[in-house]
Amino acid sequence: MYTVQYRSTEDLLDITWSGLFTSADMARYALDCSDIQAREGFKAGFRLRIWLRDGHPLPQESLAALAGAFTDFPKPSRQAWVTTSPLARLQIKRTMLWSYAKIFECPNEALAWLTGPDAN
Repeated sequence: MYTVQYRSTEDLLDITWSGLFTSADMARYALDCSDIQAREGFKAGFRLRIWLRDGHPLPQESLAALAGAFTDFPKPSRQAWVTTSPLARLQIKRTMLWSYAKIFECPNEALAWLTGPDAN
């Protein structure tokens, strides 16, 4: 369903999603992200990669749960979404593409952008 890993040397929260997320799954996911943030202590400005491995867009109830789940979570300085799904790409653009975020098809390209020098 998902994995959440913090890579301290890169200040990177590295997440993979697969399958369909229910709103209950999203609540567990948000708790796991909060737990790893509390344990690792990363602050605003970290980097975030979310890889949709099988390209499923989120159901509407899961998307609504996600919208409210991270209001108190630190904000990343860069966020990379990884998907090859045109439908997931459209959903990300419509609901989750902030000024510090980009969409990639290749996880390695996303990682290179996330860990590269800051743009001026």
